[in-house]
Amino acid sequence: MPSDPTTINQQTRLQAYEQLKFELADVIRNASTLAREAKAAEVQSEYQELAVRLAEDQFNLAVVGQFSRGKTSLMNAVLGVDRLPTGVVPLTSVITTVRYGTRECVLLHYEHSALARKVTLADLPQYVTQIGNPENRLRIRLAEVQLPADILRRGFFFVDTPGLGSAIAANTATTENFLPEMDAVVLVTSCEGPLSKDEVAFLKSAYRQSRKVFLVINKIDLLSDRDRAEVSRYAGEVLREVGMTDLPVFILSARDGLLSKLGGDPAVLARCGLPEFEQELVRFLTTEKSRSFLARICERIRYVMTLPGRTEETESLLARVENVQGQLRDGSKFNASQSVATVAGRHLRLNQPCPVCVRTVEAVFNFLSRYQYDLSRSRDEQAAHAKRGGFCVAHTWQYEQLASPRGVCTSYPLLLQSVARRLASLVGTTQSVPEMARAVSEATPNHTDCSACAVRAAAEERAIADLLTELQGTADAAIPLLCLPHLHSLLVNVRDVGIANRLFDCHARAYEETAANMQRFVLRQDARRRDLFSDEERQAHELGLMLLVGHKRAGA
Repeated sequence: MPSDPTTINQQTRLQAYEQLKFELADVIRNASTLAREAKAAEVQSEYQELAVRLAEDQFNLAVVGQFSRGKTSLMNAVLGVDRLPTGVVPLTSVITTVRYGTRECVLLHYEHSALARKVTLADLPQYVTQIGNPENRLRIRLAEVQLPADILRRGFFFVDTPGLGSAIAANTATTENFLPEMDAVVLVTSCEGPLSKDEVAFLKSAYRQSRKVFLVINKIDLLSDRDRAEVSRYAGEVLREVGMTDLPVFILSARDGLLSKLGGDPAVLARCGLPEFEQELVRFLTTEKSRSFLARICERIRYVMTLPGRTEETESLLARVENVQGQLRDGSKFNASQSVATVAGRHLRLNQPCPVCVRTVEAVFNFLSRYQYDLSRSRDEQAAHAKRGGFCVAHTWQYEQLASPRGVCTSYPLLLQSVARRLASLVGTTQSVPEMARAVSEATPNHTDCSACAVRAAAEERAIADLLTELQGTADAAIPLLCLPHLHSLLVNVRDVGIANRLFDCHARAYEETAANMQRFVLRQDARRRDLFSDEERQAHELGLMLLVGHKRAGA
């Protein structure tokens, strides 16, 4: 469904934060160029380190709890995907991380090895459970799950830790040892028996280490309203006893949250308690954690930029840094109300080409594949081809890629001879030079008489008609990602304003996200962290141009 412009700002908190990162990355890039031109190698090295810090920035969120509390269910609900395996017991002492990936997969990282093994998500329990990998005999250091969920694309990095209070002592130790690397911790307990002795002990430990902790009491779908109130009262008493009254507590149903996202039921989502938890995660990321991170980056840029002395160029860059600092202090850019639920539930498949371009390219390819053979064998086809003036420029070269040199030499003499006679007929006549130039223009291959262009136009018309029929057939029809020329061709045939709004909403987000992918690509390449590239970022340069003008073989 399209966003409501009266309630949802086009830029979410996460997008606003990322745009500030891109702005600082561009400042660093320009300042590094100035340092290189000034032969200030040490200063340039400082800028390289800052670029690396920006590229590697992510929000490390550990999810901990005892078995059967619903840790993995909560992660599935926040991600908006029912993909992480739940109910596998008991877990071995293997940390499982969840990060963004264009395609779903799992990478297994082994101890004392730089190589990773790729397996499917369905195979994950074989490597992280006591049954499949008892006492971690396979010596797996980390299981890295990659999923195409938008919230992960924007910097969230989930860590699913072994259970607390496990009979396997290494499980609890692994979780506690990993804690210092986390920006925040989510302790998941259950309304069936909230805040056990082990859970309270963990809260105290995390609190002493000044970790940001969120307490989630899960499975409220099992309780009546009266029982929910009792659970909330009990949790408050326990936290008061241990002196943690400022701890954020969220009572929710991860199960209902996931089902509502998958089924598109906003009423159930509003009642399940998940949106409040998600919004607090985003608020923490974009205020307490990430804004302080960017503030430190700004201060470091200002310091490094003044090392070789101020110039007119550096003054301009410093002004941009000061502008970012002002936005961080103001915070108004981070007050957008869109929740993670909206972001996570509307994943864009940005690696899919324009379907109309695909069909037109295929139709032209099939036509040229057949026609180049007929053209090389039939004198009548050669004559007709010469009379039409041949293919247009672009389709001439597509034809050349398919035909052999012998085929071209067989097919084109009549056309070249026709052009020769036309030019020769003007020699010594009273025609003016502009009239002679016009004759050359008329002899030049063009779109009007190109038989391949006619095939392309017919295929495009059929593809547009099929898309329109599909969109008119059901309100739930998937919105295709089109290039601007074909989006226009589709819209001139649309009569339903609801369809038009859905098309505009989808394409506005796709174009914005493609621009962000381009900026992420540059940032990570500048930082020499190509290992962080997603497929969308690697393909962003091609997709961005395709969205603007269409496939390079479809717009001939």
